Amino acid sequence: MKAKIIIFLIVAFLIIGSSSILAQSLRFERTDVDKSRNSFVTATYIFGVDIYADSLRNCSNVAFELKYDQTKFVRFSEWKRGRFGSKSEAFVLPISVDDGTGRIVVSSGSGNPPDTLSPDNPLVIHLEFAVIPTAIHDSYITFDIIEPRATVYEDSIPKIIKMKAQTISYKIHSYIDVWPGDADNSGAVDHLDFATVSYYLGMGPKSKSTRCFKRDPASTLWSAQAVIAWDSAAATYADCDGNGEVNMADNLVVTYNYDKKRTSGIINQEFIDKSHFDNKPIISSNSIKIPIKVNSSTPFIGVCGKIDLNQLNGFKIIGMEKSDLFSNDNYFDYTINNDFIEFFSSDLSKISANKGTIAYLLIEPIDGNTITPSINTGNMKGITDYGYIFDLSFFTSIEDPNGPISQEKFIQTDKYIQYESANQIFSYMVYDMNSRQLINENVSGNALKFDTQMLNSGSFVMLINTEKGIISRKFLILK
Repeated sequence: MKAKIIIFLIVAFLIIGSSSILAQSLRFERTDVDKSRNSFVTATYIFGVDIYADSLRNCSNVAFELKYDQTKFVRFSEWKRGRFGSKSEAFVLPISVDDGTGRIVVSSGSGNPPDTLSPDNPLVIHLEFAVIPTAIHDSYITFDIIEPRATVYEDSIPKIIKMKAQTISYKIHSYIDVWPGDADNSGAVDHLDFATVSYYLGMGPKSKSTRCFKRDPASTLWSAQAVIAWDSAAATYADCDGNGEVNMADNLVVTYNYDKKRTSGIINQEFIDKSHFDNKPIISSNSIKIPIKVNSSTPFIGVCGKIDLNQLNGFKIIGMEKSDLFSNDNYFDYTINNDFIEFFSSDLSKISANKGTIAYLLIEPIDGNTITPSINTGNMKGITDYGYIFDLSFFTSIEDPNGPISQEKFIQTDKYIQYESANQIFSYMVYDMNSRQLINENVSGNALKFDTQMLNSGSFVMLINTEKGIISRKFLILK
């Protein structure tokens, strides 16, 4: 019986000792991002790692060689000493290699002979690396720790012990191509792209602990446009207008490029499948329908907006309902947050409208409230059939508070275009049919004139910003 107990204790000791030995290793800990993002690094950014020694008591020194690949795109930047005490010392030697790999020799310690005052589980070294813009998206950088050794004070004797070697990999987020409107990156713009925008709605500058990037330049043109992949890489494609934020305005670009397809560069990734949209509110006899109206001099094929809910105390928010302003081929969606409701409506057949009721806000009174409230709208935008996104003014009364647009004159000759109006003109812009801005000039007064000889033959759009809103005029130049 005693023999069995002795054998059991010996086996247990060996198991525990073996586990302890294996646990003596170096651990990487990212310092530039939180744990939710420590699996990848991002082009144009520096990333840092603290390297700790785990399960080491009375450790006075750690030495190792760090080997890494992707040196064409990832460069060693700098280092900082670890924490071995007040006299911490470190030796760091980067070694150039021509085979696409990098080597860094590290020796870091207390600067004192090993003894019981040496630290436990010390921070060995801090290393930083830079990822250059040409890095290949979705590739990996791999770090290998070669032959790590630690000096410890164990059983009153200084010892050099072997540590467990590690391999650490990080995925690289770099530039990817976004096709405006293809929010799920499936290669085709369809109703599922509206669902994807809805899924990532709100991601942007206000998102906590995440990075989002603007496209520069950005346009609604159906072509590949480069941007750095966001921390949530799939959400990058949902930013259809390229402003660095996913909001209802991105649905405008889905509308503009609806039914377009590409035959190359398609990434087969998962996307949000919401084949059936059912966002219809339940209306009762107490429901109040407040019309949201618009009167725009610029025709549009889609609109989006935001309604402030803070002034609706005493009312229950039921939802929104689409109007009949657009054709039967109409997509409408809304989302309710604590302080506001956002909505979007578009004509997928791309038939333009410029005046009428866009949608209805549905509310119900609470505790017998009978006063119909006023509402505030904001961030109202429309998109034209040639892909230009512009600001809109909405109102909820029967009459347009700005009144009708005054009479105007639009004169075109072989050399110039002249525009005259009874309203104040602030500025004008000229775009080609690919939504590229060619002219942007400020104006003071009631008239403008610009030389058209600088333009090549083709169709163009002039947007005139007046005190009564934005006026759109198309013109043709033949040379």
